[in-house]
Amino acid sequence: MLVASLNVVHVGPLINSDGSTTSSTADMATTFNNYFASVFTAEVTCNIPTSPVITNVQCSDVSFTVQEVFDHLLKLRPDKAAGPDNLLPRFLIEIKDHIAYPLFLLYRKSLDKSSVVC
Repeated sequence: MLVASLNVVHVGPLINSDGSTTSSTADMATTFNNYFASVFTAEVTCNIPTSPVITNVQCSDVSFTVQEVFDHLLKLRPDKAAGPDNLLPRFLIEIKDHIAYPLFLLYRKSLDKSSVVC
């Protein structure tokens, strides 16, 4: 049961897999941990490829076009949540014609200066 009041979400009590009820914070955390541990799989890490070491590459050597920025905006999933900037992907897709070139300029300048442009 989730109860929201004043932007605070309260969880619990929970029903364990054995049917018992859990309401203490520590027991609920353990219950969630046990559940998530049961549904996730361990990754096999022995076959992870290594990447070559790249040297003498400058940020200004990265090339891309306005069309590529536009194409990446088109690839955004409109059903996803907003990022840290609070902009919804759906909104960015809708204004793609107006922001592709300014974003291109911003990214290009940031890469040329090797710093984030504000």
